Amino acid sequence: GWLKILPIEGIDMSRQFWIIQHKDKIITRLMAEFLKFCELVAEHHLGRECLSSPWKLQSLLAQSRGGAR
Repeated sequence: GWLKILPIEGIDMSRQFWIIQHKDKIITRLMAEFLKFCELVAEHHLGRECLSSPWKLQSLLAQSRGGAR
């Protein structure tokens, strides 16, 4: 199925997340990719809508790769 955002007047459902890392932790390639994804979502002020379909997620990732070149 598909997800759709339905705004509810007067209710702010936004949340703020923090990523905390141990200073001596080695960052693996997979961890680095996940952190980059989190930065992208935050940078574009996206929430769950970028995950509502594979095409939206692919579009976001393609834009980030295009801008990084």
